Amino acid sequence: MLDKLPKDTLKWKIKLIKQAASYANSHIQSVTAEVLLLTSCADRLLPSKSEANRLQKKLPKCRVFFFEKHGHSLLLEHGVHVSSIIKCSSLYRHSRRYHRVHDYIPPSATDMKEADKISRGTMLKTCPAMYSTMEDGAVVRGLAGLPEEGPVLLVGNHMLMGTEIIPLGAELMRRRKVVVRGVAHPLLFPRKARTRSQGHDLFDFLNLWGGVPMTYRCMYELLAAGEFVLLYPGGYREALHCKGEEHRLFWPDQAEFVRMAAQFDATIVPFGVVGEDDLVNLLWTFDDIRSVPFGRKLLRGYSNHLKLRDTQEVIFPGAVPKIPGRFYYRFGKPIPTRGRQDVLTDRRAATELYFDVKSEVEEIIAYLLEKREEDRYRSILPRLLHRAVRGSKTEVPAFNP
Repeated sequence: MLDKLPKDTLKWKIKLIKQAASYANSHIQSVTAEVLLLTSCADRLLPSKSEANRLQKKLPKCRVFFFEKHGHSLLLEHGVHVSSIIKCSSLYRHSRRYHRVHDYIPPSATDMKEADKISRGTMLKTCPAMYSTMEDGAVVRGLAGLPEEGPVLLVGNHMLMGTEIIPLGAELMRRRKVVVRGVAHPLLFPRKARTRSQGHDLFDFLNLWGGVPMTYRCMYELLAAGEFVLLYPGGYREALHCKGEEHRLFWPDQAEFVRMAAQFDATIVPFGVVGEDDLVNLLWTFDDIRSVPFGRKLLRGYSNHLKLRDTQEVIFPGAVPKIPGRFYYRFGKPIPTRGRQDVLTDRRAATELYFDVKSEVEEIIAYLLEKREEDRYRSILPRLLHRAVRGSKTEVPAFNP
């Protein structure tokens, strides 16, 4: 580019840059507003990367979004979506502070295309088969049994590392045009000052797709707004489980979400998902680390900052992939809480409803584990062959409910 510019033009532009830089540097300390820098790391015309590092030290409320493989004309290049970056950076808001419920904007068509690209590999490997339960108790393929309007509380089981979340959210958006607001561990919502990405990472997608930290206030506000809320009572203990604990529930004894659902007349939809054992083999978990010398001390130091419950210890497990199987989801019969004032006033009634939901999830898991044995397309090889013959977008058959 420098070879194509006339020397006089280049000198004139450099002079303008120096004048502008001199003025900006003399006033930079007075900037107290939040600043988002989009930085081209492969810029061959200007030292954008080093300048971003300098500005971040000077500006008190500065966040930097690095684009490793993009050049000088960043905003003109493919794959850079400024509106998405602003939304996932929590900078678009209506008040002084960002509100995760009231300031949230659903994903745009561009966001959905970007998500499709990133989730394409997961969807190909897992090929989720989804079932739902109608009012008369009939199990059908698809999501016809889900309520049409919120507030709805989807309550189910986590699989290893939460691998079921991406297919679940993608299918609900694609089939029902519903954004499911997931409730997740606060650790997944860091205040990052620097982000290195060619697009978005997991943390950005949680913000972009409406995730909120696990607090009672967030749950309260989501249900009050009539949203579809995704809740895993087993939390990270299920997502980071030990060997032999696949498809097992680790729910607390308290029935908080039942009372909160009844307060807003929300419909509770229990659901179950299986298939992690067809995706990976576990190598080690926190049980294995606890049994080695100094393992308890290491585990305690690592997991203290992750805890939401004092009775649980966690550490990320090691796993190796297998020839991919398939994920199976089933949503149970919706449980309305409208008119259930006894759940609000009677602890015993709330506990009974809570354990009804839990037992329903356990029954769904058992049902899916049994029925998946009938699926001829459980392995990835028959699925690939089916799509090669019928087309890549063809829905792959599964077991008959």
